[in-house]
Amino acid sequence: LRPRVITYDVRGLTLTEILLLSHSISLTPGTTTVDVAPGRDHLVLHVLDAPDPEAVREDIDNTLRRAILAFTR
Repeated sequence: LRPRVITYDVRGLTLTEILLLSHSISLTPGTTTVDVAPGRDHLVLHVLDAPDPEAVREDIDNTLRRAILAFTR
């Protein structure tokens, strides 16, 4: 396992979308939303196994973010 703390860009999302995304990420096994940056431009995530942080970000983009945007927009 390669635990890491990574950031995830949420610029362009509404507060509701950020909330939904952060809770959805925390429901994913091995991943927890630790904080929302004060400027609300990124989330701080703890990932239990992240050998490639960029792959984690792409996975969130292609699954959770896409589904939330399909629901909210």
